[in-house]
Amino acid sequence: MKLSYRKVTADEVGPLHAIVWECGRDIADRFGLIHWLPPYSIEAMRENAVSRNVHAIYADSEIIGTFTTGTYGWKYDEHIWADRNHRALYLGKLAIRPHLQGAGIGSWVIGQVEQQACDLVCQTVRFDAITAHTKLVNFYLKLGYQPRGPQQVTDPLGRKWEVTALEKVLGNRD
Repeated sequence: MKLSYRKVTADEVGPLHAIVWECGRDIADRFGLIHWLPPYSIEAMRENAVSRNVHAIYADSEIIGTFTTGTYGWKYDEHIWADRNHRALYLGKLAIRPHLQGAGIGSWVIGQVEQQACDLVCQTVRFDAITAHTKLVNFYLKLGYQPRGPQQVTDPLGRKWEVTALEKVLGNRD
């Protein structure tokens, strides 16, 4: 299986949004977590394709996932970060089709995101994960991400969730 990714346009997000829905249902079924049901709207995903970078992940020629990156992020207290002055790449909405999870694709994507951060002269990668999804939080910890404290977020439906803010300060990748 040859993995690759590419940035998509706003007109191309439909299949990616369907994968986010599929992952939301899977997270609810397997872990009882409903924070991705419903997922963020297709309109928001289209907007992110314009204002940030929405990517399609491919295994050979098949779309198997998505992730979003950008150099501006969430409105967390800046004191939580290792260095609030670091230029950061923010990762969001990483979703891989459920039947392919656990095959190393997530680790590969994180490596690509870290390389993208270096290419953009960012010193850190930042994102969050729902705190109750301990398996996912532990996955990121094993990849060298540091927890920067619990944060409260409110989704578009007004539901409040606790997330763990995660950060990795990148070393020289040359």
